[in-house]
Amino acid sequence: MKKSLTVVFGILFLYTGNIFSQDKLSKGLNDSKNISDMLSVNIGGPVLNKLTIHSEGEPMLKAKNTIAPLIEIEYYKSIYKSFGLKTGTGFNFVPFNTNFSFSVDRENGISGDFYESQYEYNIVNFNIYLLISKFFRINDKFSTSVEMGIKYNYISKNSLPISIGYSYYNQVGDTSLHFLSFMIYHNKDCFSFMGNVNFLYHISRKSTLIAGLTFNYSPVYVANGYYSFENLPWESYGIVELGIDYLGLKIGYGYSF
Repeated sequence: MKKSLTVVFGILFLYTGNIFSQDKLSKGLNDSKNISDMLSVNIGGPVLNKLTIHSEGEPMLKAKNTIAPLIEIEYYKSIYKSFGLKTGTGFNFVPFNTNFSFSVDRENGISGDFYESQYEYNIVNFNIYLLISKFFRINDKFSTSVEMGIKYNYISKNSLPISIGYSYYNQVGDTSLHFLSFMIYHNKDCFSFMGNVNFLYHISRKSTLIAGLTFNYSPVYVANGYYSFENLPWESYGIVELGIDYLGLKIGYGYSF
C-alpha cells in the first residue's frame, strides 16, 4: 500500500506539472466558465491498508486488505483564476481483517484436526480536511482538478477497544481450552496527507458529476494491540498496528452557485 501511495504522489506531481504547462489552452478559456463556488457530496470505497502484524514464533495470524467506505461533504471556493480552496468533512469505516488456519494431530487432544477463522471488524473515523485545488477546464462539458492537502482524523472511541478470544474442546481433559487472545485499542488521533484527481462532467452551469481517484496517507497508526496463540503445539504471539492509508475511487455530485 505504501509503495502504491508513493506512485500516486509521483503521478500527481507529473500531472500537476503537465497542467501548469498548458498555458496556451488555459489562456483560451473564459474565466467566467470556471467554477467559483460548489457544494458537493461524495461516496467511495477505496482499498485500505491491511492490519500490520509483527509476529514472534510461527506467523499464524494473517490479515487481508479491506474496503473502507467513505462519505464526504465538501465546499469549494475559487481564490485566483483556476486555483481554489476546498474544505470538507466526512467519515469512513476503517475495517480490518484477521484470519488464521492450522492443522493439528488428534493425539494432541483436539476434537477435529483443522481450524480456520476469518473475521472483519470496523472502526469509525470522523474527519475534516483542507485542500488546495487546481482546476482545469477542458471544454464546456469536461474538466479535471488536482487537489492536495491535510486531513485531521478522529477515531471514534466507541469503536475501541476490540477484544477477541477463541477456544477449542479438549478430548483428553473434557474441557474447553483457550487458544487465541486478540486485543486492539486506540492509539491516537492524527493528521494525514490527502489528495484527489477528479474528472468532472458539467451537466449544466449548476450541476456537475464527479469521479476520481482518492488517496490518504498517515505515518501514524491509529490503533495497536497484541495477539497470542496458546495451548497449541506452536508458539505464536506478537503486536498488531492499524493505519489509515487508502487508495481508490469515489464519485459525487456538485452544485455550483
